[in-house]
Formats: sequence, structure tokens, C-alpha cells
Amino acid sequence: MPEYLYRCQKCSEEITIRHSISEKPLKAPDCDKDCKLDKIPVLSFRKPKTGITKAGDLVKKHIAETREDIEQERRTMKKEYEP
Repeated sequence: MPEYLYRCQKCSEEITIRHSISEKPLKAPDCDKDCKLDKIPVLSFRKPKTGITKAGDLVKKHIAETREDIEQERRTMKKEYEP
């Protein structure tokens, strides 16, 4: 089931509630008052323009760049300390 973010009009508490799309929560769970919940819109995810389509691809790219930086630093240090 999806999670939705709501704000109570009475106590201003922000809560995340998991429910089906057809259900409507009536009040904040910790609010004893008769309150109304306002749904807070959540940003949707868009496909990046860089051609990277998955989070895993981003991680792999970062790992490759980090390995390259480490290798370059290793070569630099080796040149400095060679007899």
C-alpha cells in the first residue's frame, strides 16, 4: 500500500499514513480533537536527462569515479616516494 503525507488542520501535526488509494483517513492518530487532514503533495520522480535511468546506475558511476580518483592518487603518491 502506498504512503501519503498529511497535515492536521487543528494540531498542525504532519503524519505519514499508509492506506489504499480508495481510503480516506478521518483524523490524525494522536489528535483527540475533531480535525480534518490536508494531503501534502509529494514530489514525483522524473527520469534524469543524463541518460541514467536507475539508482543502481548512479551508484555504479560514483564507484567507478571514486576508484579512478583513488588510482590517480596512488600513482601520485608512488611517484613522490620512489627512490
